[in-house]
Amino acid sequence: MKKHALKVLVISGLFTLLMIAPAYAQSDERVIADIPFAFVAGSKTLPAGEYEIKRGNMNTPDVLLIRGEDNREAVFVMTEETQARRTPDKSELIFNEVGNTYFLSKIWVAGDDIGRELPKTSAERALEQGESQHLTKAVKVTPCRCGS
Repeated sequence: MKKHALKVLVISGLFTLLMIAPAYAQSDERVIADIPFAFVAGSKTLPAGEYEIKRGNMNTPDVLLIRGEDNREAVFVMTEETQARRTPDKSELIFNEVGNTYFLSKIWVAGDDIGRELPKTSAERALEQGESQHLTKAVKVTPCRCGS
C-alpha cells in the first residue's frame, strides 16, 4: 500500500513539474531591437545595430545579457526591478541622453508592469554633473521583430 501511494505521489509530482516547466519557459521574455545609435550598457559602449536582450540565466533575473546580432558585441548587466505606473502596451527600451551619449536605462516588456532598470554608472553621473543645463532626456526605441 505504501509503495503504491509513493508511486502515485512521485508520478503526480513529475506530471506537475512537466506542466509548470513549459509555462515558465514561455514567460522568459526577450526583446530584439534595432538601436540606431551607439549606447552605453553597464560599463561597455556598444555600436548601433540590432540587439537581443534577455535573461543571462534563468535563476538570476537581475542579470541581463545584451548581445548584438552578429554575436561580436555582448555584455552582461545588473538590473533592478522597477514598477510601471501603468502596464505598457508595447515593449520598449528607454535611454537617457546626456550630452551626445546614450545610456540604456529601462527595459519594458509589453503586458508586464514590472520592468528592469539599469543603475546609473559613474560615467553617466559624471556627464550629468558636467552638463551646464542638465539636458538629460528619455529616448524610446521600440523593439522590432527584425532578424527573427
